[in-house]
Amino acid sequence: MAKFVHTPFGLSLTSLLAWGFIRTLGRTVPLQVIGGEKLMPHIEKGEQGILALWHGRHFLLVDQFRRQYSARQKMCVMTSRSKDGELLARILQKFDYQIVRG
Repeated sequence: MAKFVHTPFGLSLTSLLAWGFIRTLGRTVPLQVIGGEKLMPHIEKGEQGILALWHGRHFLLVDQFRRQYSARQKMCVMTSRSKDGELLARILQKFDYQIVRG
């Protein structure tokens, strides 16, 4: 299975399915953002910043953050150059994030 996911077709299919799953889940699971009121004034001013999310704990935030904040400011996400990073980059691109590989 892991080899299929990292083929060109597997990456396309898996990223599309993951995008749909995350998008659906993001709209059905109640999520409370704590401290968002501290972030919002900076976003509204167009200021730049860095958010750090723990690996493997971010997938619900992908859709939530895009809907809540990225309409006001373009978001960039750094992903690794690994095979898993490629899959994550493809998923995030479907949510209109700019990707930086590193």
